[in-house]
Amino acid sequence: MSTALFAIYVQQNIVHLSKGKLITNSLTIAWEIGRRHDNVMRSLANLIKNGKISFLEFKKQNYTDEHSKPHRTIELSERGVLIAMPFTGEKNHDKGKCD
Repeated sequence: MSTALFAIYVQQNIVHLSKGKLITNSLTIAWEIGRRHDNVMRSLANLIKNGKISFLEFKKQNYTDEHSKPHRTIELSERGVLIAMPFTGEKNHDKGKCD
């Protein structure tokens, strides 16, 4: 990923660095592709269960929403996101591909 593109993603809070690795989470993925978070979580859970996403590529986390209600999210590495994108239901997941 180019430095300029990385800077844009960081500014838009799409990705961030954690221990030198690019990561994002299921909430951000849901927002960016226009899907409900529970549907993205279900897709990711199936990919994890079926071994498509390695245990090294994700981490389960909790967060609290604006109503103080606890929820789960999944943090994914860059590789985990690349594996998951075709399966999460994004209509335009191939936009960034070269022809």
